[in-house]
Amino acid sequence: MTVFADSIKAAWQPQPLVRPIVDPDLTSLSPIERSAEVLRYQLLKVEYALSAGGSLREWLKLNLRIAVVLAILAIPIGILCSLVSFILGEVAAWSALLLATVLNILKIFVVCALILAFLTGALFALRSLTR
Repeated sequence: MTVFADSIKAAWQPQPLVRPIVDPDLTSLSPIERSAEVLRYQLLKVEYALSAGGSLREWLKLNLRIAVVLAILAIPIGILCSLVSFILGEVAAWSALLLATVLNILKIFVVCALILAFLTGALFALRSLTR
């Protein structure tokens, strides 16, 4: 088995649920507290009906843990990917500038060589005409 599967097996500890009961002081609670208590009781009753063994609660806790770990890992990975993307973009821009610079220097050398060849040919032609 993988490490991930082993850690899931170790984290999977479903506990049987206690049958939900209504708060005995329900009638003495304020209307808002009474509404909250009734809502709590109904949710626990639905959870108990779906999974009295506690598997649903454990499944939700496990998935919440996995989501938190993935969220914690996603932040540094997102920052790292952004930095790498920025650096590669800058490297590409600088390499394009370097290529343009090298091509311009080569063009200067070619133009200088052509001018030198033209002047040499012109001087040679002038010397041969004067003799």
